Amino acid sequence: MYWSEISRHLCSVIVYAEKRALEEEYMICLFLKYFQENVNIHENTEVKYIEYLLSTFYNTFFENILASSERFAWECFPDEWKITKGNVMDRNNIVVKITFRSFCQWASRINEIEEHYDRKLDNIVYNLFPEVDPPTWAAILISVLSPYAPENRVKLAIERNWTFGGFSRIRTLSGDSLAEAEDNIKAQELAEIQNAYELAILLFPNHFSKELLPKYIEDTNKLKYPDNSLKSEKG
Repeated sequence: MYWSEISRHLCSVIVYAEKRALEEEYMICLFLKYFQENVNIHENTEVKYIEYLLSTFYNTFFENILASSERFAWECFPDEWKITKGNVMDRNNIVVKITFRSFCQWASRINEIEEHYDRKLDNIVYNLFPEVDPPTWAAILISVLSPYAPENRVKLAIERNWTFGGFSRIRTLSGDSLAEAEDNIKAQELAEIQNAYELAILLFPNHFSKELLPKYIEDTNKLKYPDNSLKSEKG
């Protein structure tokens, strides 16, 4: 009972301070600095406390990220908390695992917001998964987080409205010639697509197992859509 009362007060304080920090733009960097320091002190000794603390933090962060200039928030967001292949493979990185669980719970909103562009989710996916190709990763998340339908999973993922992940990352042309610059951009895009596949296998091993992948390919080949249609491009 004592812990329950303390946790409610703690939750209220975190939510209030975080919302104010997000609204004040520059304050979010200061908030994240001290919040990360607190997490670092306790992450190896008080795991339950950290799970509760971060769960509260992420629910507020995800819901209110667009209340401020998200550029400041993401610039100050700890790199080791972002969901990358290296962070996920680091067994000592407890926070990134909590980050991923919190994101998946929050991102189930894709089953509620199906009719229009979800700018909030698009922003979070783009920045929280910095090494992957956004359209490819959106397709993977939609497939995994959509309602369970083992016989129609591929069809459901292709035919439902995609409300995020429609744009690739902004790139700067670099190279001694236009052709070389275009080749560099293409190489970066292919690397990000490969990163998306590798991260998907790490995070969703049961969904993208060696046994299931051939079935997904077979199911995709069975689907027929008009050439140049949006559904054909998704497939």
